[in-house]
Amino acid sequence: QGASTVEVDLHFTKDGHPVLLHDYTVDRTSDGTGEIKSLMLREVKTLDFGVKYGYQGARIPTLDEAVDSIKKLNLFMFLELKSVDRQGISKITEMFAKDQSLYDRIIVISFYPDIIYEV
Repeated sequence: QGASTVEVDLHFTKDGHPVLLHDYTVDRTSDGTGEIKSLMLREVKTLDFGVKYGYQGARIPTLDEAVDSIKKLNLFMFLELKSVDRQGISKITEMFAKDQSLYDRIIVISFYPDIIYEV
């Protein structure tokens, strides 16, 4: 049967694209180095996030790609905003305004109550 819900962490690339990654850097989980916020999306998309774990070809998803996947697979998502960031709040509120069905599918979480309140 499998899982019904995924938990993901949101970060932004240097050029402003929201991507899903637990760490603040790509060092531990990919064949690259550097903070995610200092890399352009085109650079991040060339990194292999599976090679350190015995398989190849795993790519980091953008938020839009992940949302498309959970809708296709009928999953739910806990979306964690890991920092107090206007960019993250704006992207999330814009995403929910565009597709109100996401209110039933995605729960925004954060250690920062102000973010939750604003979203």
